[in-house]
This record gives sequence, structure tokens and C-alpha cells, in this order.
Amino acid sequence: MIRSNLFLLSFVIFFFIVHCLNTTIESSESTKIEWLPTPIQPIERINPKHSTEFGVDFCAIPKTGSTITSGLLCDILRDYKSIHYKQRFSREIDGNTECKKHNFYAGKRAAKWEKSKELVKFTFIRHPTDRFVSLHGHFCISTKGFCQGRNIHEFAKWIYDLRTNKETLTGEDFGFNYHAYPQSSFCKINKQPIKVLRFSYDKKAMARRLLKVFKEANVPIKVSNKAIRHIYKSSTVNSKHNSNVMKQLKMSVEKNETTKKYVEAIYHDDFDLYKKAQ
Repeated sequence: MIRSNLFLLSFVIFFFIVHCLNTTIESSESTKIEWLPTPIQPIERINPKHSTEFGVDFCAIPKTGSTITSGLLCDILRDYKSIHYKQRFSREIDGNTECKKHNFYAGKRAAKWEKSKELVKFTFIRHPTDRFVSLHGHFCISTKGFCQGRNIHEFAKWIYDLRTNKETLTGEDFGFNYHAYPQSSFCKINKQPIKVLRFSYDKKAMARRLLKVFKEANVPIKVSNKAIRHIYKSSTVNSKHNSNVMKQLKMSVEKNETTKKYVEAIYHDDFDLYKKAQ
């Protein structure tokens, strides 16, 4: 009887020690998730450059609605230069606007209204967790095979390891590296006067923020309202992900403490910037 009790006690102590060791290991792993320095984006942006001729300068940050914004800015430019066009909306637009195709109509000098004396610079910033989920949707759901079966939690660790050089990308993966950069890496955002606007799924809120920028740049309200229609009527291929799936992925991230720490470690400056955005 005594031997039996001793054996049982030893068994309990053994599993208690194993549990403590596992807890220590998990704690040790979590302490290794240190905040990474935000890199200054060292590569030329692949987004089309935008004409500033009508007094607005837009800095495009990937995964923040920059494709739609490029399209509506193109409409404003064509109105400013009195170029006849038929406004087109699409659910599968890309960054290759008519303005880009025509070199932003560089040969046209007509000015339909007097622009503001000061160039109005702006960009959009998205909630870092939403942007991270969108990044996963783009490269791991839409782009089959790129993530090699990684779920969203493994994806977070993968990006972290890429930033700490534990993993590497080949040259053909340039587009992913560009999209995964922190938003605060772009636009010299902390070193120049630039309006930082919050990206929102609320289309009316997005429209209001853009209209305010255009008003400051002296864009006629009729022209602004016409361009803003893209917010309501156009979207990109990548925005067609099932919204319920994206919501579930976001909830999965927010419930997993380790994944949250990876996202915060990579994008900590973005969280601060988002809080300060207009």
C-alpha cells in the first residue's frame, strides 16, 4: 500500500515538473518576441507615382486602399486638365490607371481651376491587425502556394523571422516584402508634414476625409464629389475575400497572445501612428 502511494506521489510530482518546464519554455519563448526597429523603406515604391499638378500629393502605402485612391485621383487630374473621359467603375480595378498609361497627360497644360498655393500631402494608414489579416488573405488565400500552407499564426512568426533574418526571400518575392513593410516605414511619415488619415471600412467616413483634403487643395466640390464615387462603386480583386473569413481570422489573431505579440513586435510604430491619425 505504501509502495503504491509512493508510486502515485512520484507520478504526480513528475507531471508537475513537466508542466512547470513547459510553462517555463513557453514563457521563455514569449520573452524572445522583442520589438523590432521599424526599417526606413529602402526601395523605390512599386505603386504608380501620382501627379501633383492640381495641388495634392498622395503617398501610397500598400494594403491601405491606395489602388482606389489612385483611381479617383486620376479622375481629378483629368478634370483639372479638361480631358474628356467617361468615368468607369469596377470591382476588379488595379493600379494601372488611365493616367499612368498616358504618363499623367504630361503634354496637357490646361488648368480648370486655381490650385492651392501649398501642396497638400496625405496618406492613409490602416489598423495594423486589419492590415496584417488582409496581407495574409492576399498572399496566403488568394495566392495559392506562396505561404506553403502556413496558417495565420505561423504567418506572423514567418514575417517576424524574415525581419530578423532567420528566414530569407528570393528576388521574385519582392512584392511580398514590399507589402509586408510597416506602414510607418513609408512616406518619411515622421519627418515631413503630411496628413495621416485613417483607413476605414466605413465608406462615408473615407469619403469625408478625402473631401476635406480636396477642399484644402481648392478642388471644386463638384469635381471632388464625382471622384469620390469610386469609394462606393469600385473595389479591387483582393477586396473580394469573404468578409466573414477575414473577421474570423482577426478574432483568431486577437485571441492568440503569441500571435498578438508577433504582430505588435513588427508593427508597434504603426499602432502608435494609427492612434494619432485623423
